[in-house]
Amino acid sequence: HYIVHLSAAATAAEVRAARARGSQLVAETCPQYLVLDDTAYGQPRAPLPGEEDGEELAARIAVMSPPLRAAADQAALRAALADGTLSFVGTDHCSFTPAQKAVVRDAVKARVDRMQSMREKFRERMQSRGSGAAS
Repeated sequence: HYIVHLSAAATAAEVRAARARGSQLVAETCPQYLVLDDTAYGQPRAPLPGEEDGEELAARIAVMSPPLRAAADQAALRAALADGTLSFVGTDHCSFTPAQKAVVRDAVKARVDRMQSMREKFRERMQSRGSGAAS
């Protein structure tokens, strides 16, 4: 088995434990998980060439899957590379433009907005039926 894009300390620990039990599991991480952490989300930045909105966020650039994790996860991944738990640093080079990432961001935001709207409608419906269990 080969695990790609490992980004979390807990997963690295599971890989380490499996290998200690004799598994031939191979796992890799990606460069972004070694050099960036979740503080990249929401950090103001200057607009890129061709962008109109000076209020864009670094989060738009940091769209990836899996997402960036905490600094503690980053440290654990580095340790896992050092001790051989992780075998490789790999990447699939999905280099999307800021405009392409914005499409994804906007689609996700629209889905979240729809889910919130559905939840509100459900809550209203339950309250109109006299049920207080919709919180």
